[in-house]
Amino acid sequence: MVNISLTQIAPFTNEDIITSEYIYDHEFGDGIYSIFIDVCDILENTNKVVFNFKIGEINLNLDVRTDLAVFLEYVKDIFKFLETDDLKDITIDLYEQGVEEEIVISKNDKENLDFLIDEKVFITSGKLFEGNIKKFINDFIDIVEEIYPSLFNNYFFQEWKYDLIK
Repeated sequence: MVNISLTQIAPFTNEDIITSEYIYDHEFGDGIYSIFIDVCDILENTNKVVFNFKIGEINLNLDVRTDLAVFLEYVKDIFKFLETDDLKDITIDLYEQGVEEEIVISKNDKENLDFLIDEKVFITSGKLFEGNIKKFINDFIDIVEEIYPSLFNNYFFQEWKYDLIK
């Protein structure tokens, strides 16, 4: 079983809400990854959001600031992988903040395909992962909409969301 979630554990206060808009400029290398870093930093600073990733009975020790930002970089590739038959598997590498985890999502359609290899590599089925990732993204978008409403006018964020739902 795979469980990935982003949970708001307490309401945001007015002090948590970002009312100004950060400036992102493609010419300076900014883009969706810069946005992920800023958003995850904002979320971490509130201490009101928890990033959980559980495979089988193993709960990975991940944080919001770095691990969530790294995971978000993989989301478009994960969606593409789940929607096509081009790839046999996809690997998510989480090597931030002392966490060294490698998660392999396989095209194997078995209902229960969770393995631990060398205590660092987890293999799970795309079928098990699919419903979870969609809910995770919806939760992420809802949380971001609440804490950083002006981001929804940002071209890079709009493009990223569009790519996920098309």
